[in-house]
Amino acid sequence: MDRRGVSDRTALVEADAVQLPLAQRCFDAVYLSFTLELFDTDELATVLDECRRVLRPTGRLAVVSPALTDDPPVMTRPYLRARGRLPSLLDCRPIPTDELVLHAGFAILARQRPSVWGLFVDVVVATPLGTSR
Repeated sequence: MDRRGVSDRTALVEADAVQLPLAQRCFDAVYLSFTLELFDTDELATVLDECRRVLRPTGRLAVVSPALTDDPPVMTRPYLRARGRLPSLLDCRPIPTDELVLHAGFAILARQRPSVWGLFVDVVVATPLGTSR
């Protein structure tokens, strides 16, 4: 039963983010919250390329991820040591969010860097550059 009246406009798709089985420019927004950093380093650009491919030219990408900074907060070092010992429990790792998003062909519209449990987190909102895709 569809209590909210949106079943004709929504679908749940389980797929590999490295190769999305979705049409180009089919979404107004893509939201990745503590997700991007879970991919292997060599897959990060491909995942963001796929996000750009499925976004409409006026679409928005939102990424929330642990921040990789030149001057990490005090809690980052013990977190990274613990992650090295227990990677299946602490699977998130700091990544250069801004750099990755820009390199994938997005323009950053807004960003914040709050602290969550003593660790910096990047919150980035971006839009695809150009309409060549």
